[in-house]
Amino acid sequence: MTETLENGEIPVPAPEPDSQAAVTGNTVMENSGTVNNTFNNFGPQPQEADRTDAPEVTTSLVDGPVPDAMVKEAIKAFCHPGGYQNALRVLRDRRVLVLCGRSTGRTLAGVRMLIDLNLDALQQLDPLRPLNDLATLRKPTVPTGYLWDDITTKDWADGLTWRTLFSLERFLRESGSFLVIAFGAEDVRDPNVKAYLAEIVAPDTADVAKAHLKARGIPEIQHAGLLGQVELDRALPDYSRPSRGAEVARQLHEAAQGHYDIEEVKENLYRRQDEDVKSWFEKNKDLQIRALAISIAFFEDCPYNTIAAASKELEEVLKNPENREIWPYRPPNLFWESRGDRLRRAQAKPRPADELMPVDPEPIIFSRPDWGERLLLYVWKEHERIRPIIQDWLAGVSRSILIPGATGHDQSMTRFGTLLAKAAERQVMDWVINWAYDGSESLQSLAAMTLRGMSANSSYVRVIKNFLHAWCNPRTQLSCRMTAAIALGGEFGRSQPEFALLRLRRLTKNATPELGIEIGKTISSLLAEPNNRSLVLSTLPVWILEGGATSRQIALRCALTALSLNGRTISFAEGDTAAVRILITALLEDGKLRRKALSGLTLWAVEAEWKAESNSHIAGLLRLLFTSPDDILIRRLSFYLRKAFAEDPRQTAPLRNALARSLKEISDAR
Repeated sequence: MTETLENGEIPVPAPEPDSQAAVTGNTVMENSGTVNNTFNNFGPQPQEADRTDAPEVTTSLVDGPVPDAMVKEAIKAFCHPGGYQNALRVLRDRRVLVLCGRSTGRTLAGVRMLIDLNLDALQQLDPLRPLNDLATLRKPTVPTGYLWDDITTKDWADGLTWRTLFSLERFLRESGSFLVIAFGAEDVRDPNVKAYLAEIVAPDTADVAKAHLKARGIPEIQHAGLLGQVELDRALPDYSRPSRGAEVARQLHEAAQGHYDIEEVKENLYRRQDEDVKSWFEKNKDLQIRALAISIAFFEDCPYNTIAAASKELEEVLKNPENREIWPYRPPNLFWESRGDRLRRAQAKPRPADELMPVDPEPIIFSRPDWGERLLLYVWKEHERIRPIIQDWLAGVSRSILIPGATGHDQSMTRFGTLLAKAAERQVMDWVINWAYDGSESLQSLAAMTLRGMSANSSYVRVIKNFLHAWCNPRTQLSCRMTAAIALGGEFGRSQPEFALLRLRRLTKNATPELGIEIGKTISSLLAEPNNRSLVLSTLPVWILEGGATSRQIALRCALTALSLNGRTISFAEGDTAAVRILITALLEDGKLRRKALSGLTLWAVEAEWKAESNSHIAGLLRLLFTSPDDILIRRLSFYLRKAFAEDPRQTAPLRNALARSLKEISDAR
C-alpha cells in the first residue's frame, strides 16, 4: 500500500484503501483531507466476523479535526512550557516539527503552535499508521495544521530520517501547511533530524493550575485563596506532569461549587496511590456496603432507586455459600441502618440539589472525586474471582434496571470499558464479544458502551477498529451491526470521525429500520463535536448520490440533523456551500421530508426575530441557496416556499420576511 521515499521525492500517493468520496467546492471529488477516494473499495470480507478475532483493517491517514475541547483548552488554559518559542520557530522555518519532551504537555503545546500559525484547518493524523504512510497524505485544499500524537513510537522511530522529513517539508510548503509530531522517544537515530527537532520543558504545575482555574471562570483574585486551601508541595510534587495541575484545578473548582467537601478533596490530592481505597475496603467487611459501593461506582450520578436495585441484585449473586463467595456473608438486619447511614459508610452522598430544579430521588455520588473509578480498579485487580460475577450482573442490570435510553445508561455502561482499559486486560474482547452477538437490544448497547470505554486505552484502539470494521459488513448478523452502529458514537467516534463515517456508510447498506435509527443517533453524536460538522456535511451527499434507496433515506434523515433544521440556527463554513445545496435539493425532492425541512427553516426565521445571531445565520443560509448557480435548485426552492406561504401565511410570515430581506441584499449586492 505504501510507497517508500527515494531520492528525497514525494511519490504519487496510492489511493487510500479505506476511503470514499466527499463533496467540496461545487463538485463531488476525491479528497483525502476529508472523506476520500473510492465509493465501494471495501475489499473481500468474511461472511461473518470471527467471534474471537478480526482481520486487520487499514484506516484513513487523517482521523478528523482536532477536537474543539482541545482547541479551547489550548487557547484558554495554556501555560507556555520552556522552549516553546524555539519550537515554534523551528515549525515556522521547517514546516515539520518533531516535538520532544516526556511529561511536558507536548500534545497540547503542538495544538497551540498550530493555532498560533493562524491556519484554516487543524487535523489529527492516525497514530497507528506507520511513518512512511505520510507519503500518502494528499495535498490539502486550504492551509492546514496536522497533529500526529504518537502512540507507537518504537514501531517507527527508525524510519524518522532526514530524507523523510525533508520530503514532507517540501510537500507541506506547497500547500502552506504544517505538521507537528509529538514524539515520545528521544533517542533519534539520524543526527540530521535535529534540524527538525525541538524539546520543551514542562511548565510549573502551580501555574498550570492557575491557568485552568481562570479557564473555568474563576477570577484571578480568587486563585491564591483556592490554592492556599491545599499544601501545594503535597498536591503538586516536583515530578508532577502538567495534567496534574489541571486535575488540582478541577477538584478545587468542584469543591468551590459545593460538589465536594474541601477536606475530602485534600485527602484525595494528598493520597499515596490507592492506599485509601485499600484501607476502606479492609475496614468494611459488610457485603451489603461493599455491594452498594461497587454499584455506586458503576452507576454514579444515577437516581438512588436505580442504584439500590442494582446493589440488591449484586448482593444476591455474591451471597451464595455453595459457590464460596468472595466475601463472607452475614444476613443483614433490615432496620439496622437508614439510607443516609449506608451511603456514608459507602463513602457516598446525594448530589447537592439545585434549589431551582430539585430531583427526587437525588442522584448519588461519592464524597471524594474519582473514588468510584479507583474502587472498581482495586476490586478488579485484587479479587479476580468476582470478575465474571460483575460481568453477568451488569448484563442483568442492563436488561431489567438501567435499560438503554434510561437516565445515566450510556455513562454507566461505559464505565465497564473504562475499567477494562485501566486494568489493561490482555484478551479484552472476550469480555464483550458474546454481548455483541446476543439478540437483546440491552446487551448490544452494553457491548457498544463497553467498547467506547475501552478505547481510552490506546493499545486497544487497533483491535476495536478491526472488530468494528468486520461487524459493519452488510452480511454480518444484525446484532453485530447494531453494536457497531452504537459503538461508533460517543467520544470514540467524535475523536475519529473519518473512521466512524466510513463504517456508518457500510452499515446503511441493507439496513433495517432499527439500524437506520441507530445510525442517525450516531450521526447526532458525531455532530456534538462542532469541528465534525463540515466533515459530516461533505459525506452525506455521497450517501445520497452513490448509495441505494436505503442509504439515501438514512442520509436524508441525517441531513436534517446535520443542517440543524430540527434544532437551533447555525452558520456554515465557506467550504460547506456545495454540500448544503445538494442536501437541501435532496430534501426538497423527498415528499416525506420536504415539509420537515421547510418547517425547520420557519423555526430558524422565528428564532431570528428575537436573536441577532440567528438572523445572521438564516440570512447566510438563504443567501447561500439563492445565489446558487443551479437554477433548478432556486426554482424548486422558490416553488415550495411560495406553496408553504400560501398554505399557512401566518405561521410562515417570519420566514417570508427573512426571505424578502435576503433577496433584497442579494439584489443590492449585484
